[in-house]
Amino acid sequence: DHTDQEWDVDFSGDVLNFVVEERGTFVLNKQSPNKQIWLSSPLSGPLRFDLDLSRRDWLSTRDHTPLGTLLADDVHKLCDEPISFSVHEVVDEALRQSS
Repeated sequence: DHTDQEWDVDFSGDVLNFVVEERGTFVLNKQSPNKQIWLSSPLSGPLRFDLDLSRRDWLSTRDHTPLGTLLADDVHKLCDEPISFSVHEVVDEALRQSS
């Protein structure tokens, strides 16, 4: 049973770390100069995501998987708990800041 798992979340600078107790660490790193998000996942490994303005989403440079979908899938596999991540609000905020 994984329902009482401990999560440790830390956000500093442009880096978000979240650790799923005894299962792995996810690291999201905002790369402002090249407008990318870099993800390190204990399941999917290192990935880069480009902003797709038409879809209002961050898509993997490897296979165009949306960031939220990949995160949700990896967390579900790791914890056996369904979860969802929506990045549309984050994309909208990024667009407001860049204009």
